[in-house]
Amino acid sequence: MLGRALLLVSLLLGLSGQANAELIEKKRVETYDVSAKSLRAFRKKMLDPDAGVKPFPQPYAALTTTLITWEADFESFGGECRLSDWRVEIDTLIQMPNWIEAPKASKRNRQHWENYRLEIDYHENFHHRIAKEAASALDYEIAKLQPAETCDAINDEIAFLFKDMSQTLRQEQYIYDAISQHGREQQRYYAYLEQQRAAYLNYRP
Repeated sequence: MLGRALLLVSLLLGLSGQANAELIEKKRVETYDVSAKSLRAFRKKMLDPDAGVKPFPQPYAALTTTLITWEADFESFGGECRLSDWRVEIDTLIQMPNWIEAPKASKRNRQHWENYRLEIDYHENFHHRIAKEAASALDYEIAKLQPAETCDAINDEIAFLFKDMSQTLRQEQYIYDAISQHGREQQRYYAYLEQQRAAYLNYRP
């Protein structure tokens, strides 16, 4: 089963560099303009769901949306069916704010804005990394599937793995946001991962 343990191992050790088939990665970054007289006013608009400046309703400055899909080809031989090829695809959209007045702001506020923008960018890209590792973990598990009596049986196994991966990914993305406080305490999540890494390395079944 593709559980949270495998996703954490993938995050710690990087399974995305060991894909067994064709892991197709697509990532787009779109910006939306926000007009505000000051950085404080900008932050206030980000938290106001009725401000009407964001392309999404969540009370955050940025949003990462990821879609993971899969396809598989089969071949029958000697009374059994086996995988002949498969593809796992991850398609990510990151929506980021652009403070229109930033170029006209004071040097101090421009620096604050740049730091703020980089923090958001890093946080959202880590959402993408978590999703990419989940897709890689799915690919890793598909590669281990054995031949079956029917192709439908293998297809059902992949569908089960995909459902399990989707549930695990939603859980980990929630944990990531909760621990990092949506990027405000990013280092807390890295410390959490380091704790998980130590537990993994010290584990003795």
